[in-house]
Amino acid sequence: MSLVTSVTLVVEACDLDYNFDPDLCFATDTTIAITIDDFNEFPPRCIPTQYTKRWSEDPTTTPSATNVVDFNTYCVDPDSTGAALSYNFVTAPSGEFVLTGSILETDDTLDFETTPSYFMTVEVSDGLLTSTVTVTVEVLDANDNTPTAGSPSLSPASPSISENVNISTYVATVSYTDADSNNGFG
Repeated sequence: MSLVTSVTLVVEACDLDYNFDPDLCFATDTTIAITIDDFNEFPPRCIPTQYTKRWSEDPTTTPSATNVVDFNTYCVDPDSTGAALSYNFVTAPSGEFVLTGSILETDDTLDFETTPSYFMTVEVSDGLLTSTVTVTVEVLDANDNTPTAGSPSLSPASPSISENVNISTYVATVSYTDADSNNGFG
């Protein structure tokens, strides 16, 4: 971006006599106004160039908005040519995220047990020059899965005991599994 946006020049033309005496000059002035057009010499700049966002898989603790990041908050065009910045995926997981203008949004429920983190690269363009931003979304585990009977769910498979056994007599072991990770949930 140029600090000077225009220059005004005053040009004087003078016809000197054969002795080159400046006092005998017939002169005329012309003013020339020159506008300096800005040139797109710098790519967009985003600070930081790497974002990490932590996102809970639990919909009751996740913000109601699906916005992960608004790039217009962090990205600028140093040239200030007035062109709006545009954003496109270079690499992205399929189906979980979308770009709506400058806003990266979740487009699906994120599940820690399926994918604990997502990585994507976003290209930022001013219409001529580009730069990239990397985004990591770390999914936070939540106790969101109901335990289910394992296989075998009962050991022994067909327990039997006599009717007059003492209290606390071992009968069988029932197994359950929990899809939640072992963070105190399963």
